Amino acid sequence: MKRIQAAPLVALLDTLFHQSPGGALATDADGTLWTGDVGTDLWTTLADDNDLRAEAICCLTREARAFGLAEAPSGRALLKELERAFCEGTFPEERFFELVAWCCVGCSRLEVDAYANRVVSGLQHRLQSELHPVLSWAEQNAVDVFVVSASPEPLIRAALRVVGPHAHVIALRPQWSPEGIMLADVERPIPFGEGKRSLLRTALGPRPLYAAFGDSAFDLPMLAEATIPVAVRPKAPLRACAHALPRLVELIRELPTRSNASAPKTEA
Repeated sequence: MKRIQAAPLVALLDTLFHQSPGGALATDADGTLWTGDVGTDLWTTLADDNDLRAEAICCLTREARAFGLAEAPSGRALLKELERAFCEGTFPEERFFELVAWCCVGCSRLEVDAYANRVVSGLQHRLQSELHPVLSWAEQNAVDVFVVSASPEPLIRAALRVVGPHAHVIALRPQWSPEGIMLADVERPIPFGEGKRSLLRTALGPRPLYAAFGDSAFDLPMLAEATIPVAVRPKAPLRACAHALPRLVELIRELPTRSNASAPKTEA
């Protein structure tokens, strides 16, 4: 995988922008714009608070039984058991992301939004600086940015209100009752793997995608849609399959110079 710095990448994007106006950028969220995963943060917060509704415990218990997991004596223990199975690979990753999206089943939109705001309140301290020059270029040139994530949509929207950038959000959307109560299901397809590509392409239509950014092997279909696919702090599985996309480049993490080392960090 070739490596590229932000300045020459922005120069390439500027060339594409003038050659084919009206295009856009796309980026993953967790691990790309910030460290960690806001969906996991929500799951951990619910476990720490032992704050599952009865409807959530019932639905999550059903999921645990379907995969042969041990009975749990409390909501906290149930969340911990499902997370353990996910981490050990005995609970499907894609299905686990769906559970994270609807684990607040029984809560109202206002309650979910309040939880989301709480979960992302310290996110500005976890921002990654690599994409800042790219996102600044996009803002200066009014280029649309699409944030495509398998984390729950309420969390991604809350996160972007805290850290920026202004962006269109394509995230995992829980279903809601007509009264605005979260249900134990999600809208499909979900933005995971091939779903990231198909949902992004539907949103873009015929517009060109100048560049896409991601850190995971599950971002690869989305990355392949872009003229310039870019890995940001790529995880080992993405490095291992990088040969499948020879155009993939890695954005170099630049160290601050002496003149700006003490400057405050801005949004991703």
